Amino acid sequence: MVFDHHTIPNPDYAEGYAGGKKTIDCVSIPSSNTPSTEDQIYVMFLQSLHGEAMKAALSLQTPVRRGSFQQPPAPSVQAKSKIQDNSQAPKGPPAVRTAAGGRSFKFSLIQDTQHNKFYDLVVQVVKVFPTRFGDYIEVYVTDYTSNKNLYDYPDPNEKSDIVTEGDHLGYTSFDRKEWPGPWGQMVLRIEVRHPHADYIQNSTKEGDCVELKNVRVKFSQQGKLEANMFPDTLNPQKVLASKLNAAKSEECQQLQSRRSAYWEARQEPEPKYMAKTKKQKKAELRRKAEADARASELAEKKAQGLASDSINKHGESRNVVVLTVY
Repeated sequence: MVFDHHTIPNPDYAEGYAGGKKTIDCVSIPSSNTPSTEDQIYVMFLQSLHGEAMKAALSLQTPVRRGSFQQPPAPSVQAKSKIQDNSQAPKGPPAVRTAAGGRSFKFSLIQDTQHNKFYDLVVQVVKVFPTRFGDYIEVYVTDYTSNKNLYDYPDPNEKSDIVTEGDHLGYTSFDRKEWPGPWGQMVLRIEVRHPHADYIQNSTKEGDCVELKNVRVKFSQQGKLEANMFPDTLNPQKVLASKLNAAKSEECQQLQSRRSAYWEARQEPEPKYMAKTKKQKKAELRRKAEADARASELAEKKAQGLASDSINKHGESRNVVVLTVY
């Protein structure tokens, strides 16, 4: 599928394209193929993240007729002044520009996150769960701020009549003795893909303070805020997760202050996170090896199929999302 960047809306309007309400115009093979909701949201994400940078790069190119060379006209005095003024502007696409103090403009507390927006978060790892097929992990994080749209984890000291029917994400299936807290609406579930997942599993542990960049927050099917982290489209191997040193991170220090205040208000000691056991480390290494093997197999199959057209052996179309800038 090929999308014209002029027709791609801002991600803020993604809800209008859910469930087939609206469809972004595109060219597809076959022509009867229409983009799914996931395809359209992904295209909006690409446009918001890289669209301005790509247009800026292409605007610098001067068209040249075939068979002849045309010397581009010399810039006018006014154009030169504009170039000099732009030289003082922040470099790079808006998504990575930083505010005063070096903090990204996308930095946010969990309490301020909203549906279908991208954020940089500084959070504490509460729990990490691998998934069956190893293509992503579920990471539960908190910064000890509350958001009314998050799942409400029941307080173990209070009686709760929870109905688990339809809870396909397992929000309510935790053993309360194993869940370290916090309770209430303070924990955000994030579906983390590789390569970020590898870093979190191998270089962090529960209780660590980490920075997660370009986290997309959205509503789940249950109407609760959750999030995901996908590979960077321009640099798939770039890791957007990092462990922070509390002594050097102001945001991490503020998080720790909120954490201490939370547990003091409950009149309970802060949970002590234990180091991973040898058994847990071996299990993680085994899962990683299995995931790497599956990834290699998929990459090999993908390479073999690149030479074929967009129709597979069963006659079904393969959806390919392509962002173009003219």
